[in-house]
Amino acid sequence: KRVAFLNLKKVGGKAKAVPSEIEEAAQKDSGFIKKQIEMYDPDIIICCGQNGVSNAELLRENALKDNSSVKTETGNSIIYFEYKFGEKHIPVVSFCHPQMWGGHKRFEEKYNLMVGVRKELLNK
Repeated sequence: KRVAFLNLKKVGGKAKAVPSEIEEAAQKDSGFIKKQIEMYDPDIIICCGQNGVSNAELLRENALKDNSSVKTETGNSIIYFEYKFGEKHIPVVSFCHPQMWGGHKRFEEKYNLMVGVRKELLNK
């Protein structure tokens, strides 16, 4: 299975994300982002970052707005939607950023949760 990782904001920044800058980049580069996703042809997309509005929601509202399902939840209450690309339905999952505050132990718990979510969505 293939997983895509990409940045909505294609230029560098500071250690802490600025939500308005990410949203502006998602709007401005929506066509490029959509082409990038279609080129990667992933089986699942994990959107890391939940600073105000989740990056998954920014992706859904901008680059993937024409072919996206309604939001739903996994068995572990993780929110996702599906992007329809041809005959393929790609789960797009909202998740925390790997550099989130709280240390290694907290991220390890989130990572293990996401491993379960990945299995659930790819085995549908």
